[in-house]
Amino acid sequence: MVALLRKAGAVLLGKANLSEWADARSSSYSEGFSARGGQVRPAYNLSQEPGGSSSGPAVAVAVNMVPFALGTETDGSVISPADRNRVVGIKTTVGLTSRAGAIPESHRQDTVGTFGKTVKDAVYALDGWFGPDPLDSYSLEQIGKTPSSINLSSQYANQDYSQFVADKSALMGVKLGIPWERLWTAPSTQNQLPQLFAAIDKLAAAGAIIYNNTNGPYVNETISPDGWSSSYSPSFNMTEAYLGNVDLYNDLNAYLANLTYSPVQTLQDIIDFNDDNTGS
Repeated sequence: MVALLRKAGAVLLGKANLSEWADARSSSYSEGFSARGGQVRPAYNLSQEPGGSSSGPAVAVAVNMVPFALGTETDGSVISPADRNRVVGIKTTVGLTSRAGAIPESHRQDTVGTFGKTVKDAVYALDGWFGPDPLDSYSLEQIGKTPSSINLSSQYANQDYSQFVADKSALMGVKLGIPWERLWTAPSTQNQLPQLFAAIDKLAAAGAIIYNNTNGPYVNETISPDGWSSSYSPSFNMTEAYLGNVDLYNDLNAYLANLTYSPVQTLQDIIDFNDDNTGS
């Protein structure tokens, strides 16, 4: 992704601070905190948590340090900081962007998204770095399914998602499902319903076709009562192990094993280090 951005002409300024281990480090943590970078503060209310786990990138865009930034998401890590810092966050479909080199949590859910002050900024950035990568087999599934790889009119021959930003008819006929169970019936979401209804009305006015109650067949098994997925929620009663925990263990071990100059090669190495240095 970095290579694609540079090829597109972007000047990369640096890395932003994230929630350590994408919030999987503990059942009690602070969004936007890492031992390396300290605590990220949100752009508009310093007493509020900044959202996570891609906290720093969203704040950097919100305070005009950069026009766009990248973040990763397994479960809300782009959407949440975008919401908290009032910027646009695009959480891409798994496989649209390469995850090669990114510290993994779950290969089934991990994706890389983009932050921008406006939808246009975020989409132009996305156009610069999505694409298939032999190092990420999931990304190969996008071939033939993205705008530039299907037969478009000559007007859009060299454009990708940015073509739809200026096209006011882009949502005409697009089918959008609203899954209500667990997600929008949770007590924590009730104060957000007016904004949801307003957004649905705007989408419908732009030509989108809205389908209500498009709930998954296993919603009670995969979504916790508070509306969050159950990757590592201690309150969730999924039978046996949580899928997210299984993926985290396997995927992180595979990632660490490929690090050439790292003193840790397994997740157990990290656990042992923490146990040996507790309180130091």
